[in-house]
Amino acid sequence: MANAVAFLLTVIWSFTFNRFWTFKVRGAFSTKQYSKFLLVSCVGLTLSSGLLYIAVDRLGLFDILAKFLVAIIVMMWNFNANKFWTFKSAVKLV
Repeated sequence: MANAVAFLLTVIWSFTFNRFWTFKVRGAFSTKQYSKFLLVSCVGLTLSSGLLYIAVDRLGLFDILAKFLVAIIVMMWNFNANKFWTFKSAVKLV
C-alpha cells in the first residue's frame, strides 16, 4: 500500500513540475493531460520492471549497472512520450 501511495504522489509531483517547468504549459489543470501523464508513468514503471528482470535475471548484469541503464532508457521513454503525446498541443516542437 505504501509503495502505491508513494508512486501516486510521485506522479502528481512529477506532473506538476513537468507541466510548468519542463514543458512550460500554462492554463487551467487538464484532466486529459494528467490521465495521459499517469498512463505514460505506468508504462514507464512496467518497462522498468521488465527491463530490470531481463538485464539482471536473464543477462546476468550487476543489479546497480542494470538499474542505471534501465533508468536512462525509461527516462528517455517518459520524456519523449510526454513531449510528443501528453503535452503535444502545448509544446513548441523545434
